[in-house]
Amino acid sequence: MRGSTHLFSGLAAASLLSTNLPGLGMAALGALLPDIDQPGSMISREVTGVPFGRIGRGIVGIAILGAWHQTRLPLLLPVGIAFVALAFLHHRGITHSLSGLMLAWLAIKTLGWPQVPFLIGYGIHLAEDLLTPSGIPLLYPWQERMRVPLAQTGGVIDRTLGLAALALFLIAVGKGLLVTLR
Repeated sequence: MRGSTHLFSGLAAASLLSTNLPGLGMAALGALLPDIDQPGSMISREVTGVPFGRIGRGIVGIAILGAWHQTRLPLLLPVGIAFVALAFLHHRGITHSLSGLMLAWLAIKTLGWPQVPFLIGYGIHLAEDLLTPSGIPLLYPWQERMRVPLAQTGGVIDRTLGLAALALFLIAVGKGLLVTLR
């Protein structure tokens, strides 16, 4: 599925529970995070902004770990480790599995960030990629890919799902805004 479909679907699902900004931000992060292992993905391009693909990620990770060593700022250690790890990960590997979901959830929990919207976004991403012919290794490290090949990335179902999710999200946010203004 396209990054925009993942983003809007995660936001739409999370907005059914709450429309608070931190929660929606975490839903967006969860919806995009599994594709961090793909240099051309929306999260890699727009959020990390690291050039030179895997090599760039490794260099940035080492630089962040060096900064952590100098400053001991707690957030720098997991971020540095994550960037170094990303230099070695392949797309639709551990990040597209329940193992990856659990590791990401533990990191979010440790940081004290909103967990439920993050888990909703991440889970929606996995469910959507399960619908593609490529499938996902849901039970990683078991490499068998599970799939229900109903949708092609960029195809009609992908685009329709993305537009429907965007509409649902806008309706939920609009309704939440109206309730807040009363």
